[in-house]
Amino acid sequence: MIDKIQLFFKPEQRLRCEADFDAVFSEPLRSRDQFFLLLARNTNQPHPRLGLIVSKKKIRKAVHRNRVKRITRDSFRLHQHQLPVVDVIVLAYQAAEQAERLVLRRSLDKHWEKLKKQFPTL
Repeated sequence: MIDKIQLFFKPEQRLRCEADFDAVFSEPLRSRDQFFLLLARNTNQPHPRLGLIVSKKKIRKAVHRNRVKRITRDSFRLHQHQLPVVDVIVLAYQAAEQAERLVLRRSLDKHWEKLKKQFPTL
């Protein structure tokens, strides 16, 4: 059983500075569908980290942007113990704005599975 403390999404699990984002943008592995584009790259950190890009240009209303970010963070939080040690950037597309929560969760689940296959495990 997974310890509950491992299911938190702590500040050190976030990509925060521009250099972290730039490192992922240079030569990433990609996973794409109609709702999200995931960019991932190996890291020397002790755990996987997540960066979110949900632009106002793609998703107009703040309520919808926050909903997409909340769903993405929660999905990452639940899958973090299964993921390889990578930095991941999730970019949301316009289709995510009106999609049901369950549809977005399934989409993200498929992306996490693809990441597990693309990166070697420890």
